[in-house]
Amino acid sequence: MNISMNIILKDEIMNSSVNSFSINEAFKLYMDVWKNIFTEYEVFPSDSLLRQDIHILLYHEMKPIGYCAMSKYDYTLLAYRHHSFFTNMPNEVLETLTQLELQKTWSVELLTVHPNFRQGHFEIDVYEGLKQVLMNIIRDLQAEHVIAPIVKTNQASLKGRVHGEIIIQNIIYKSLFCDFLHMNYKTVPDIEDEKLAKAINSLYQPFKEKIKSLSDKEKIYEQAKKIS
Repeated sequence: MNISMNIILKDEIMNSSVNSFSINEAFKLYMDVWKNIFTEYEVFPSDSLLRQDIHILLYHEMKPIGYCAMSKYDYTLLAYRHHSFFTNMPNEVLETLTQLELQKTWSVELLTVHPNFRQGHFEIDVYEGLKQVLMNIIRDLQAEHVIAPIVKTNQASLKGRVHGEIIIQNIIYKSLFCDFLHMNYKTVPDIEDEKLAKAINSLYQPFKEKIKSLSDKEKIYEQAKKIS
């Protein structure tokens, strides 16, 4: 399988010119794919990408062909309730997050696959490969609450429903017709393609401890909050 992987944390971007270059390449891929959908911008914004906590990239011959990201939010805090991630959401989503007590949650965002490497155009299904990386990360974060939009007009996105529970249906989010998926590290399954899952798991191994360290930091933070 002629692909490689990189996972970059937010605080690693400015510490390395290589990481900065990789994030810039990820943004160019994201912009090239989505600029014809998000047409309201005169200058396509990078804010939604640069604020992410975890950046996931898949490469073919050193060129990014797949990208997605994850971030952690705490809706119990005013600063996060005023964050653009929430203020740009329909009220139905915010009400459901509150009702289900999902205020402290990870998000899956910006999932992007280069058009030349979508299903049927390449030796592997890059979208499924990204999903398998996400399954590994969700487990290693021990993330009980992860939300992700499912674009109902996209067959590849619809396949993501098997990884969790639909908590909101038929809303317009970022000009797209979506459902919202909730995932829990205790129950997320691997992708169906066992061969691809095994290959992706192998590529993920060098990043495993780095992701687990984020979970450890979160536990320390929660313990400190209880003491205070």
